[in-house]
Amino acid sequence: MSHNITPLFVFSLPRSGSTLLQRSIAAHPRISTAAEPWLMLPLIYTLRREGSYAEYSHYSANNAMSEFVANMPGGRKAYNEELRHFVEGVYGRYTKPGDLYFLDKTPRYHLIVDEIIDLFPDAKFVFLWRNPLAVIASTLHTFGRGKWRLHYYCIDFFKGFESLHNAYLKHRDRVHTVNYEDFLCNPETETTRLFRYLGIEDYMPDPYGFSSVKLDGTLGDPIGTKEYTEVSKAPLEKWRESLCNPIRRAWSRRYLDWIGPQRLADIGYDHDELSSDLRDLKVSGKLLLSDTARIAYGTMMTLCDTDILTNKFKKLYQLTRVYPYT
Repeated sequence: MSHNITPLFVFSLPRSGSTLLQRSIAAHPRISTAAEPWLMLPLIYTLRREGSYAEYSHYSANNAMSEFVANMPGGRKAYNEELRHFVEGVYGRYTKPGDLYFLDKTPRYHLIVDEIIDLFPDAKFVFLWRNPLAVIASTLHTFGRGKWRLHYYCIDFFKGFESLHNAYLKHRDRVHTVNYEDFLCNPETETTRLFRYLGIEDYMPDPYGFSSVKLDGTLGDPIGTKEYTEVSKAPLEKWRESLCNPIRRAWSRRYLDWIGPQRLADIGYDHDELSSDLRDLKVSGKLLLSDTARIAYGTMMTLCDTDILTNKFKKLYQLTRVYPYT
């Protein structure tokens, strides 16, 4: 049975500590959550022309849906109202009677953050930021298993950051901000601040309570949920181990420069301080040849969408008919 529920969204880049924050929030007895629903992405992309390719032809579907919505009484506003009711109903199905919030933590929501905020005028929104160097290092360590695979996540580092930053500045008067480093150092203080924003400040946060929260679903942090049973400061310096060679340091330096001093300051970090930390790293030739080869492969993969080609070749090998994606 569906219940009336208020959506609560955590917006961040992947590898920013969002699973830890999610579990800490969900330790509250009146907040439900799931690992990573990804529910909103296909719904929002229905009316986005770019960014989706499918056997059914996303271009044609987008044209048809755009015309349909434009011609319905009330237009896009009415459509968004029904979409909001649908999503809130789905979230409500996931909650218990008496729950106040359903927490949706899906990092790729950075691609649709503006649409989500506009769609849910009564929802709550938490922006989580982390040292960009630590985000790079954690991506290499977790998703790449120590090897260079950043090409898969450039959409997060660049388009994702830009989208999050712009939305944060636009809506900062109605959102809540958490910096990962502050949360690790003062979990009780940061959780209390957050619950005050949610209007449930009478709850006494337990810094160890998150360890009892089990998330339904396979997506999320595959390492932190196993390694840590309490909030630990170890990740604050762990990032230095992964940025170990000249290629990684140069890429990271260019990324900091791309973000720039002002945008870093907006989210609570200092460009000069991070650049100094990067320069002070002990650098070796470890993985240098591997990184060079993988960067070349990543460039080719990005230009040619080799994952799609690989999937089609597998189908041909299995004597299965293939079709174009549009």
